[in-house]
Amino acid sequence: MANEYELDYKYFERKLQLIIRDASRYTPGEMARSLARLSATADKNVILEPEFQPPSQNSEYIEPVCDIPNCVGCPPSALDQIA
Repeated sequence: MANEYELDYKYFERKLQLIIRDASRYTPGEMARSLARLSATADKNVILEPEFQPPSQNSEYIEPVCDIPNCVGCPPSALDQIA
């Protein structure tokens, strides 16, 4: 079932429920891959945006500011919500 943006949100609800159910057994890499697959399914071009590029390719790179272990940083909009 698609929403007003033509996103099949029911697909994502089902997949995210499975990820949440099994989250305690995921390695960091498995979690990243699962979420990256969902991201690519929703919109394959988003991952190409500057905030998702490695520092060597992204002059807008922001150093991590949180104390979450293995955190790779938050996008600027997420940082606004945390503060």
